[in-house]
Amino acid sequence: MAILDYENEFSDAQAVTVTAASTDYVDLTNTDPQYVGGIDTLLIVRVNTLFAGGTSIIASVETDDNSSFSSAATVVTGATVLTAAAVAGKTLLAFNLKNADLERYIQVKYTVSGTMSGGAVNAYLCHTDDSGVPTVS
Repeated sequence: MAILDYENEFSDAQAVTVTAASTDYVDLTNTDPQYVGGIDTLLIVRVNTLFAGGTSIIASVETDDNSSFSSAATVVTGATVLTAAAVAGKTLLAFNLKNADLERYIQVKYTVSGTMSGGAVNAYLCHTDDSGVPTVS
């Protein structure tokens, strides 16, 4: 099990019923340099609470030089996960930041299709992932 640092969380049981950004972002200038250059660091996005309604959800990682993400670039986009498969514990995205081309800020964007009536996600940085899900590099 990963040990989580509050400062490196993007979403903590964040309800997602419409397309939205994570409730928090990470300022990489305030993060230990090992997190993004020295060792493998994973950005994990997992379903916290079962999704209902809607058609699907997609998690993507965005980066920008400003915290308003007014000119955000998408770094990676996860697979489309159908609502029926978006159950608690399902990994939506596991991305290794080690060699990623990142600007100062990063956030997670959740794109939903249809009208979700429920569902929540967790997203965070960690050094290990025990889910067995392959990591996108």
